[in-house]
Amino acid sequence: MTTASTKTILQRRLQLLLIALVFFGPLGFAFYMYYGAVYLPHGRVNHGTLISPARPLDGTALLNEKGPATLVLLHKWSLLYVVDGACNTLCHQAFSEMQSQRLALGKDIDRVQRVALITQDCCARDFLEASESDVQAVWLLPSKSVLSRATFPNSPQPQIYVIDPLGNLMMSYPVGGERKGLQTDLRRLLRLSHIG
Repeated sequence: MTTASTKTILQRRLQLLLIALVFFGPLGFAFYMYYGAVYLPHGRVNHGTLISPARPLDGTALLNEKGPATLVLLHKWSLLYVVDGACNTLCHQAFSEMQSQRLALGKDIDRVQRVALITQDCCARDFLEASESDVQAVWLLPSKSVLSRATFPNSPQPQIYVIDPLGNLMMSYPVGGERKGLQTDLRRLLRLSHIG
């Protein structure tokens, strides 16, 4: 091989490398900026508090007399409220909000269920287990009720939680908060999801 042909081969390889850099360079830089947490966009589309990463609910911690309480949360999207103690005004407001959110979904109403995760301190058995109610009432075993609180993020006020059909805790909304935000997020999740 002559030095001229070696020089030509090196020039062609350099050109190919430059073309690859022009194409893949910006893509690699964007991945680095976003996933390397160097730059995260300030704009967001969700209205509730996003639980990131989504937190799987622990079936060994949430037990009732039938076994893991998380079985109720599978195969449907769930709006969940933790009833700890007496079901007071905020508790009734939470179930009312969850019902209105579910009814507003129209044709997607069957993809979403209301769930009450109840510790043994609760006394509203008639309200939560009424035959005309669509609420899935899950009574936790007394020994496991403390563990159920550790599964959910600490919040100064009662929350409505969104659980995906795989049993992952995804978002939370304060009871009495912006109703339109929960509806918008729920519709977006149902539109984008092919499960549940």
